[in-house]
Amino acid sequence: MPRRTVIFLPLILICLGLAGFAGYVTRPRTGTIHGTVTLDGQPLASGSVLLESAVLRWATIGVVRNGHFQITDIPLGLAHAGVTGQKVPPQYENPTTAGMPITVRRGPQPFTIELLSRH
Repeated sequence: MPRRTVIFLPLILICLGLAGFAGYVTRPRTGTIHGTVTLDGQPLASGSVLLESAVLRWATIGVVRNGHFQITDIPLGLAHAGVTGQKVPPQYENPTTAGMPITVRRGPQPFTIELLSRH
């Protein structure tokens, strides 16, 4: 093997390895939740879906329009959802007590929220 190849080959392999490692480290560790919100079987006209972390300290909000919502860049892990909006009963407003847990995974995932006027 020529001397140049012996010197450059290890350098090239090290650079490729570092580039691959950098891509692994910088890959986002977030998910996207999308879905529907209904109240007594009808799409919620407008409102908000609130997500709050069960372990970490974060919260995020998604807007509900015509029964549909999407929230992006959510940290992975267990979260609790709450919903606010016109005619939404107060028991659904607080994510901690609303009883709607979701485990956020990498990438997009559906989440259907069905609310009732009376429990």
